[in-house]
Amino acid sequence: MLSTPFLGFAFVQLHQWLATATWPIHQWLATATWPIHAVFQSKDITTSHPDYRSSSFLDDFDQAFDARIIPHFTSPTLNLPEHTMWTWMTSHYHGYDTRNPAIQLPAYVFSADTTQPGRCWEVGTEVAQIGVRFKHDIRLSAIALYHPGSVFLPIDALSALPRIVQVWLATDDASAQTMTSTEQWTLPAQHFVTDTSKRLGYFILLAELEYRSHPSHATYLVYSLQNLADNAARMSANSELILRSVHNWGSNSTCWYRVAIHGHEILA
Repeated sequence: MLSTPFLGFAFVQLHQWLATATWPIHQWLATATWPIHAVFQSKDITTSHPDYRSSSFLDDFDQAFDARIIPHFTSPTLNLPEHTMWTWMTSHYHGYDTRNPAIQLPAYVFSADTTQPGRCWEVGTEVAQIGVRFKHDIRLSAIALYHPGSVFLPIDALSALPRIVQVWLATDDASAQTMTSTEQWTLPAQHFVTDTSKRLGYFILLAELEYRSHPSHATYLVYSLQNLADNAARMSANSELILRSVHNWGSNSTCWYRVAIHGHEILA
């Protein structure tokens, strides 16, 4: 029987080979859209909000502020098949969170060299949420939502787009206690209740964002958070940001295409 160190070495060699191979399978792995594409881009930018379609805003989500998805505040991906060894390796190659197979959120959707949107990240309920944590202290400045609209999507797919999105801050900062008076049932759900890595005491509803009309064309809507109090807009490395779609346009499932989180790092 092969030893564990040997298998580990073999996998490292295979991963390096996949990363450097130049034959067609590498090209396929680099462009494959399965198992599912997701919504995220996050970047340290100014608050002037230039053209979001610029390639400078298409960096991988995990590289912006050292951000990462928090599984216990993120809805499970719809119809996600169980991992096999092959899909695990491919998911690892694409940067998926292989520790939580119920959630797969790659970092890019909309390529700068195409006018077509990537596949959505789909959740099987109208309420769909994503939890994010940063390794640095961040001063939030804006949230931007992208809708492909009927320019890129068939009419029947528009009903799954988010319509009302709540922005929550989850924190263990006791000073936040005076800022929240929401009912318990309105708080973001913890889908992975067995995860004990983080127990946060307070939830702050920072904003509720709403599309005023059904999206008919591709748009970015930018919602400023500049007027928030410092203790609300300041997101420490021990807190989490939760983006929660509470209503869509009438579908039983919800599709996210892109959400941009804007702000700047707070230097010590």
